[in-house]
Amino acid sequence: MILNELLTKQKFLNNILLKNGNKELSKELKMKIILNRVNYSKIRDKFDEEVQNFVQTLSTNEIRQLQNKSELSDEEKNKLEELSIEANDKYSKFLSDIGNKNVEFFEEKLTYKDFEEIVEVNADNDVEINNNKLSAAYFLEVFYTLFIINNEN
Repeated sequence: MILNELLTKQKFLNNILLKNGNKELSKELKMKIILNRVNYSKIRDKFDEEVQNFVQTLSTNEIRQLQNKSELSDEEKNKLEELSIEANDKYSKFLSDIGNKNVEFFEEKLTYKDFEEIVEVNADNDVEINNNKLSAAYFLEVFYTLFIINNEN
């Protein structure tokens, strides 16, 4: 699996309710979900660290000096804009490259039976992912595609 896929799956898995009112997932299913959350988080933490380290390399002395000046000449404004565009391009390429890397990790596979339990507990669980509000039905539809259909192959 590539990193971008894992990060997407993590966002969806983290929004699954283990308990909702008097409805609760089985102990076995809770364990699968929690183990996957932990394993996804380990990969996510490494990714965040790599991104943070890369961002630090983008902030050159020249950029910092220009950013810290109270007033910039037109030439300095143009230079700062040029350096910022260059840094953003490098950042975008880095994210694209790292996001397409294969990652190896242990994943507990979810079954159709697991999904039935998840639906029962999460049928009214509207969520927000990446600032997008998803109805419970759509959320569960995407979840099914990510975790059940893709696991059957």
